[in-house]
Parts: sequence; structure tokens; C-alpha cells
Amino acid sequence: MLGRRGHAVTLFEQDARKAGEDLDGDFFRWQRPRIPQAVQPHSFLAPVRSVLRAETPDVYADLLARGPGSTTISTGSVSTRRTGRAMRSW
Repeated sequence: MLGRRGHAVTLFEQDARKAGEDLDGDFFRWQRPRIPQAVQPHSFLAPVRSVLRAETPDVYADLLARGPGSTTISTGSVSTRRTGRAMRSW
């Protein structure tokens, strides 16, 4: 968001490989030893989703197009919209 507001932003990335269109392949087979959190489940709380929708609707639309899952926090179960398969969060 800083770059969109006119600030200079520098991103440092140690991996030469870029993420591809195969999200499951990237998640399960892309070895990133310097990034241990890369293989952990990620989630956005409601306020973060609201900011994404308000500040970067194109980013939010891209995330939805890639098939994020939804979760019910009280049970911890996750269901992906892409596959409809249920998974348990850790």
C-alpha cells in the first residue's frame, strides 16, 4: 500500500524462483528453507479483509480468483472453495 501512495518501496527476495499458477504445487513442493512460515496455514481476520477490499480491491479480487479457503474459527475446520474438500487446521 505504501507504493500505491507514492512511497519508494524495495522488496528483497532471496529465492530466484517466482511463485507460479499451481498453488498446491508451490505450497507442497517449493522448498524454501529460509522461510519456515511459508508452509503454515495463513488466514486474514475480518479487519484485514475489510482493508484489502477498501484499499486494494484488485489484490482482493486476485486472492478470491485463486481460490482461498474459508474458516469457522469456533471449530477450526477449513473448506476450500476450489475443491470443496474439508481440511483441519492445526
